[in-house]
Amino acid sequence: MAASLKKVIFTCGGTAGHVNPAIALAQLMREKDPETEFLFVGAERGLEKDLIPKAGYDFRTVHISSFHRSFKPREIRHNLVSVGNLLRAPGEARAILRQF
Repeated sequence: MAASLKKVIFTCGGTAGHVNPAIALAQLMREKDPETEFLFVGAERGLEKDLIPKAGYDFRTVHISSFHRSFKPREIRHNLVSVGNLLRAPGEARAILRQF
């Protein structure tokens, strides 16, 4: 008898090029074992926030953002927020793992 996964977490986001294949894989896995639980984790502003719940899967967010190379004041401010997110995200990820 083959072992099966009971809980699966997908982390994907940014573009549908990452999200849609993950959803397709989850659907295939669910067909093979309907008892498997799935959780998707991604950004609160990416395409995943709409696509994943629409597909019927639970979705949680972690604060993430990019870094910009410009030294314009607006970009420096953005990068400071990104540093804050970088420090905050590991704790958020650990909490999600513990809960799931």
